[in-house]
Amino acid sequence: AYVAGPINSLQTFTLSFTVNIGEDVKPGIYPGIVKISYYVHSGNGGIRRTLLLPIAINISDPAKAFDLVQYGWVNGQPPLKIHGAEYYVILRNSEIPSLTGLYMEVSLPNNITLSTTNTSTGKIVPKTITPSIPSAQQLSQNQLLKILMQQTTTMPQGQTSIGKGDFASFVIKMNLYLKHPVNTHIHAEIHFIDHWGSKYSVPIDVPLIITGVPVKLSILPKSPVVVFNNGTGYIDVLVVNKYVGEIYDNYLVLIPQSPNIIPVDNVKYMDVIKSGENVTFRYKLIYNPIAVSQYMGYSGYMQGLSAIFRVALIYRDLSGAVNVYNTTLAAKVSPFIDIELAKDSVVKYKNGVIYVNGLLINYGISEARSVYVKVVYENYSSLSFLGDIDPASQTAFRVELKLPVIPKGNVTVIVGYRDEYNSQYIRKYYLPIMHEEVKTFTTITAQAGGVIHYYYLTIIAVVVFLGGVFYVLYRYTSKAFKQRKTT
Repeated sequence: AYVAGPINSLQTFTLSFTVNIGEDVKPGIYPGIVKISYYVHSGNGGIRRTLLLPIAINISDPAKAFDLVQYGWVNGQPPLKIHGAEYYVILRNSEIPSLTGLYMEVSLPNNITLSTTNTSTGKIVPKTITPSIPSAQQLSQNQLLKILMQQTTTMPQGQTSIGKGDFASFVIKMNLYLKHPVNTHIHAEIHFIDHWGSKYSVPIDVPLIITGVPVKLSILPKSPVVVFNNGTGYIDVLVVNKYVGEIYDNYLVLIPQSPNIIPVDNVKYMDVIKSGENVTFRYKLIYNPIAVSQYMGYSGYMQGLSAIFRVALIYRDLSGAVNVYNTTLAAKVSPFIDIELAKDSVVKYKNGVIYVNGLLINYGISEARSVYVKVVYENYSSLSFLGDIDPASQTAFRVELKLPVIPKGNVTVIVGYRDEYNSQYIRKYYLPIMHEEVKTFTTITAQAGGVIHYYYLTIIAVVVFLGGVFYVLYRYTSKAFKQRKTT
């Protein structure tokens, strides 16, 4: 190499050499010597000098030109059957000072094809080229992925080379037609042209793990009815994991969609839900009747209410990706019916019949429908149908039960009714039986002869009475006739 002078004091210059490397030379660092011969001017004369400088010749291995930095699914694990699932691969140029014409040729496993060609093989160009990140070793995988994938969706215009230490990001769009989870590799070759103009093809295997996203999650209420007592109730939400693997860091959020029901502490957490496991999350609920009247524009109490919730399950799958499963739950609010049997209800037994007299009171604010009262003693029963009982109303009843035996102990009084959803409710009461004494009267039976004498005496008394009456009338009329004649 020759450099035309003069070279002034403190001036730098560059020498370039072309070196031929044999095929049997292995990659590594080899020592070398550069001999520099130069002429030093001094005044009207000069002197020639020779300088020997030791140098290191670094021979790179193209097979180790790229490091596999990171790989995985862009949006978390996909289902086993899907079109257009995106898989990212991030490589770093670790050896070549400058390279161009970079692309990846992939060969996919069975039952997996490229979305662009619907074939198992194809060529993919880098989606982004990111300059070297000095502190990349201190970044987490998620942070590094965020930095790399937030670049432009295509390579910047005018960028033709990739320097040493730069990152190249590839995105492979795949169609999956799998029946079971797989743990395999993507066989790929990295093609590029180095700074000397030589073409290289470097093989690389990228791990590919497909466990399948847990699309078979199920979230439903354990009971479709919410029962409130003194303004508070509970709802149990059942989470069923039908996924092939565990799900981690599970947050279940219960969001009310109707103003009448307000959950307390609506965020629940569970670290792991195993495959095939059923987990129940219990939420405490507050009933708000004022919100019902304001929301519905109705000043009275509402009946037939429903509780609607939006449920969001936030979890991590086996790949560590965060997923969100949203659904809607609906449950009916049990009507506020409070049927009570009055304490002064009485059960009496008399002449082989049990008489139950009582009073049913509806202390609730909802109507009790198809109310009946059934009296049961051992294997004998009798029923009386009362109909509907309005809120804050009462109804008297009487039930008679004939028995062939004398009862002892208690009798069972069953009160049954239905709500507006036609759900049936039963309440049982046990009342003591009161035995009422039967009053008996003694009848004296007269003999036949005495009856005959009594009959004759009665006739004689009547004849004497009538004779006396006629005699008095005769005397009175005779006296009156004589007085009229004398006058």
